[in-house]
Amino acid sequence: MLSHWMPFYTGDYLRDTRGLTIQQHGVYFLLLTNYWDTKSPLPLDIDEVCRIVGAFSTQEREDIDLILCKFFKRKSDGFHQKKVDFLLEQVEEKRRKLSDNGRKGAQAKAKQLLKQKLSNCSSKWVSKPQPQPEVFPSGKEPLTSLGVLSPTGKELLFPTGKERLTSLGASIPQTQPEVFPSGKEPLTSLGASAFVLPSENAARDIVWADGLELLMSSGENEKAARRLLGMMVKKYTKEVVEEAILDTVVKKTGDPTAYLNGVLNGKIKKTRDTHGFKTVQEWENHKALFEGGI
Repeated sequence: MLSHWMPFYTGDYLRDTRGLTIQQHGVYFLLLTNYWDTKSPLPLDIDEVCRIVGAFSTQEREDIDLILCKFFKRKSDGFHQKKVDFLLEQVEEKRRKLSDNGRKGAQAKAKQLLKQKLSNCSSKWVSKPQPQPEVFPSGKEPLTSLGVLSPTGKELLFPTGKERLTSLGASIPQTQPEVFPSGKEPLTSLGASAFVLPSENAARDIVWADGLELLMSSGENEKAARRLLGMMVKKYTKEVVEEAILDTVVKKTGDPTAYLNGVLNGKIKKTRDTHGFKTVQEWENHKALFEGGI
């Protein structure tokens, strides 16, 4: 605290105490330090003052009377020393200012922390505004990184020519058009890494209908079966895969996936005889009639 040390102005002290004996200097200094330490005037009871400085002899008591009369002023609450009262008032004023500034700083910091906490809470619970649809030059159809959505929003139309549409609505000239297998439409901008599967309304075909059911019956999930069929079509052509699927259906093997791969790889010789039927359904209808004796 600020009152832990007492300012001592040697020039003022020596000027005010000229003529004092060594013992009187000691009495005065002990009374000053007690005054500063207690922050209160000296008691009016002379015996109590004597006990403060340890004065017991008659000469020591006389020195105390001299110091009190010369440097202190008697008031209703005790003996006051003008210079010490002034210094104590300054110290108290500084302490009060520091306390006020510290309290104000703590209040400002507390308000800032509360504001941050409220902001964090509101950001968790208040819904963020939904992004507005982008406005493009045509003003009709939203552009994506893959192409243009049809008015129904169900089909993805790809740009023709040497320009590709971007999500910003700008046309970026392509140095070379991307080449995809004939009759297939790209799903991504990376090239022929995937193909658009027939829609639900398209006619049932061997690869994506019968082939899919065949692979799923052997334990493959739909996603894996579609990926495997896509790879087979890309590697062997759709016609070869259709022939292999028909042969696998006729064979009725316990592991359709392995048998189908064996036929396509040439490790298994085709053994089917479908009499020229072009679909699995035609073959099964013919077989049912034959087995039924019709």
